[in-house]
Amino acid sequence: PPTYSVGGWQHYSTSFVPSTSTVTIAFRGKPHYSDGSSSYYGGAHIDNVALTQPASAQMTLCNFDTSHPIKIMCIGDSITDDCKVVGAWRQYLAPLLTANGYPFKFVGRNGTTPFLHEGHCGAVINAPGVYDDGHSYHTLAQNYLLYLVSGALAANPNPDVILLMIGSNDIGQGRANSAANDMSLLLDTILSNPNAPNVNVIVAKIPTFGPANASYYAHVSDVPVFNVALEVLVAAKRASGKNVFLADMFAAIPAADLSDGVHPSDPVGLQKMAQEWFSRIQDTAGPIITRTADITLNISGSSVQVNYPNPTVIGGTLVGCVPPSGSVFQAGTTLVTCTAMNACAISTCTFNVTVVPVV
Repeated sequence: PPTYSVGGWQHYSTSFVPSTSTVTIAFRGKPHYSDGSSSYYGGAHIDNVALTQPASAQMTLCNFDTSHPIKIMCIGDSITDDCKVVGAWRQYLAPLLTANGYPFKFVGRNGTTPFLHEGHCGAVINAPGVYDDGHSYHTLAQNYLLYLVSGALAANPNPDVILLMIGSNDIGQGRANSAANDMSLLLDTILSNPNAPNVNVIVAKIPTFGPANASYYAHVSDVPVFNVALEVLVAAKRASGKNVFLADMFAAIPAADLSDGVHPSDPVGLQKMAQEWFSRIQDTAGPIITRTADITLNISGSSVQVNYPNPTVIGGTLVGCVPPSGSVFQAGTTLVTCTAMNACAISTCTFNVTVVPVV
């Protein structure tokens, strides 16, 4: 603050947004006596510093390996569906995940293995649907995500990550006035679904439109407005502790990379989409810990030293396990908690060590 009262303990607090991951706090005041006169001696100093921040969700991916891969559900319109390009951007995201050690599988009612999905050609966010995507389990009027996501999650419950991009048809069809509110309803519908209790949702800003599609291009000025509303919506959900994150396809895919004024070109546009999805998974995810298997030991005494293998960590560093490997475990079951961290988050995993005395 600009001035302090003379003498006594002082308390000062402020709010700020740090521009780096390191915050340096330094005292640069001149020592003084209680009567206000200056001194070259004295104890002007900082006693206590506390840094706090609002609650904010972090993506949590834990306990995954090749036998228990991360389940990724890709939800959207024709940019996600196979109706323009078979495999769409998933065909380019898959090798990025594999090369960086992420065990995964795509899930959904549409497409073929390994690129299953929940893309629906012509889909909009809210009723009524405007285009028949050809899938037999719903009608043209039902081709909107507020209807479709419940069936998607019932068919493939408990996805770990949802990659969601929707809104191009809403904006292109002149629904800009309701699209942002409809998107909020859609996120609430997903996050409250009992078949997705721990899901992490990455929501993408939509790409721009190009003049090759004249009817959609007439609404091109509404695209950035919708995307700003998405950014505000995601920030609000995160501040309330929801696992919702943001990808930016608007920045990733310029109009030059659209094949028809709406859809990203293959391969360039779709590869840029895949890279943006992958970057957001990396940037927002805590480390992935491959869980150590439970251990059961039969012993003749009442305790034993146990040396167990550390869990494997992807995208972070193992901080340690408690109790650590090499500890003496007493008879009974002891829960071991292992912690890993990276610049984004901390992840923990647990396993049991059971010591059974044999008489």
